[in-house]
Amino acid sequence: MPLYHTLATKLRKLSLVEFACVKIVYIIFAMLVAGLFPDLLDVSGWAYLVLTLVAAAPLWVHLASFQGNIISKARQYLKHNDPAHQALTLISCFSFGLLLAVLFPLLAMGAWWVYILLMVAFAIAPASKVLFR
Repeated sequence: MPLYHTLATKLRKLSLVEFACVKIVYIIFAMLVAGLFPDLLDVSGWAYLVLTLVAAAPLWVHLASFQGNIISKARQYLKHNDPAHQALTLISCFSFGLLLAVLFPLLAMGAWWVYILLMVAFAIAPASKVLFR
């Protein structure tokens, strides 16, 4: 069985809170990258906004395809989360983090170790579920 298949199966077991933590880690990582490479802040915020919307649009369509209220739709979305949707989630959250760094430059001016500590703090629950269960 390929490695991506087992990882994708494990990622389908995440709760909504753990999935939100994964998205927060992606956003914090984008702010870390923006702080390490300040030339990324010279790109127009519109470019990051368009990239975010283009990457997130298929995710919204996939979410809207399920029946029920928003919570039940989100739970069904997580059960059908495949590697393609995970990659789109990464791209949309990363570009949204860059957009936030462009709009609020102070977010990208922290010390690198602060971002690492924040990412570790938000990644503990999802990582423990994926790695140890």
